[in-house]
This record gives sequence, structure tokens and C-alpha cells, in this order.
Amino acid sequence: MEALLDLLAKAWPPVVAFVLGAVGGLRWPRFWRRLRGKSDVQVHVERDPQIIHANTPDWVTFPQFVARRREVLPPAPPGKATGMPEWAGRLDGYPAHNMDLLVTITAWEDRGVVVSALRVDAKARSLPDGFVLVRPVGGASLEFKRMEVTLSTWATNVLSKVPGGEVVQPFAFQLDRGESAQFHLIVEANGEESDVVAYEWTATLDLVVGGKHREVRIDNDGKPFVLVNRGRRPELWWMDDKWIDPPAY
Repeated sequence: MEALLDLLAKAWPPVVAFVLGAVGGLRWPRFWRRLRGKSDVQVHVERDPQIIHANTPDWVTFPQFVARRREVLPPAPPGKATGMPEWAGRLDGYPAHNMDLLVTITAWEDRGVVVSALRVDAKARSLPDGFVLVRPVGGASLEFKRMEVTLSTWATNVLSKVPGGEVVQPFAFQLDRGESAQFHLIVEANGEESDVVAYEWTATLDLVVGGKHREVRIDNDGKPFVLVNRGRRPELWWMDDKWIDPPAY
């Protein structure tokens, strides 16, 4: 459908496009977006830590759950720990303990947006046997503007923080026409719900566009994200080119 609309738009004489623009003013782009089924605001969710942390030191680890027996686990990928999620995904794995997404919100050139809230919904899901695989790293923690989410099946906690860890209330902010805003979405399964081995979760951005409430769902290409709870599956660390039991402290 969208390809057909694009073809028609290119085929229209320029004078017709001019007349429609003159008559509709700023309403014409909105009508065209609705016709194409596009949202009132542009939201991009980057999931690949190789992009999110492209120019940072190897200071962040990315634990991954893989449903494999220990003796058949393949070696960890070479390079930085940011390669762990892609590697585990090829093994049908899931992130474990925490995950880091980068959310970019952009207003269209003809309409401003008020971002009023972020809501997160989580529920328990089952998980086969397997291991949480960790590639240890060293270094200082990285600080950035972020929304910190602690998953729970009964009361998920969402906090807005600035670099340094100060909590900022409220989360709401405004975007002028064509303006963008970006923040990290740090999601944690802290292990407090002992009967939950893994979570399925999605988030919803509440917006005000043109004086009307709008919602934009944040998910994993139409499916819930999955995050394995802390302490529910045994860990293995990649050290000296092999998987070992983590050191006891």
C-alpha cells in the first residue's frame, strides 16, 4: 500500500501537489501520514549495544542466557563484550539480568510533541534449563541520561536519572517541530521476585500531540522483550578461552 502511495505521489503533476499544499497548509502532511498509517511522532529504539556503545571503552558486560548444555557451548565471540547479544541471539538466547536500549524521539517538522510518561508492563514467563554467560570486563561505570526500570510483575519501578545518578521528576519534556530527544532505557531484573525466572516486558510512551493523547509502544519488533531474572540460572564466565564457574568472593 505504501509503495502504491509513493508511486502516486511521484506521478502527480507538481501543480497538483502545490495546490494541495496551499489548500491544506500544515494539515496536508498530517493527512498524508494518516493515509500511510504513520505515527504522529517518530520513535526509534536501538537494541544493538555495538551501535549504542560504539565509541566507549570495553567497560560494560552483557550477560546472555543460552539454553545449551555446558559441554556443547560454543566459544564466546572475539572482540568487545558488546558482541555478546548478537552472538547469543544466533543461539536463540535472551538478555539476562539487565539490558540497555537507546530511544530516539523525533517530532515531525509540522507538529510539536509533549512526552508525558513512560509506562512499563511486565509479566512472568517460563524458561528452559541453560546458563547465563558472562564475558567479564573492567573499568569505570558509564554515565548518561537514562530511564532506569526495575521489572516486577506487580509494580515495575521507573526512574528518570541524569548523569551522576540524580533522580529527575517528572519525566515529561517537550519537543518543538522537527526536534529530537534521546535517552537510554536501562532495564533490570534484580532477582527480588524469586518465583519469576524470566520476564516478558513492553513499554508505552504517553504523548500529547495536537492537544490529543497518543500512545507509542516500545517492543521487540511487535513482540515483548525477554529478560532473564537474576539468580535463576547458573552463570559461566569466559576466561582464558574457556567457560568457567565464576570466582567465589
